[in-house]
Amino acid sequence: MAENENTAPEAAPQEEAPQFAVQRIYLKDASLEMPNAPEIFLAPEAPQVDIQLDVSEHGLAQPLVESPLGLFAAVLWAV
Repeated sequence: MAENENTAPEAAPQEEAPQFAVQRIYLKDASLEMPNAPEIFLAPEAPQVDIQLDVSEHGLAQPLVESPLGLFAAVLWAV
């Protein structure tokens, strides 16, 4: 009997890339202020939107890293 001729050549070992995995996600603080609601949603003009994003890094026990994400959004309507 003939040997199987359709054998694939052995793949060369690939270098392992660093891995990233999310361990935990939590909400530490949240705040929402809506003055003049719900009437403010009836305003015909478009609001002015200001969004600020802050990302930082804090080393924990190796190899863990905490990366807090801060988000501040302000929506202002002309009065």
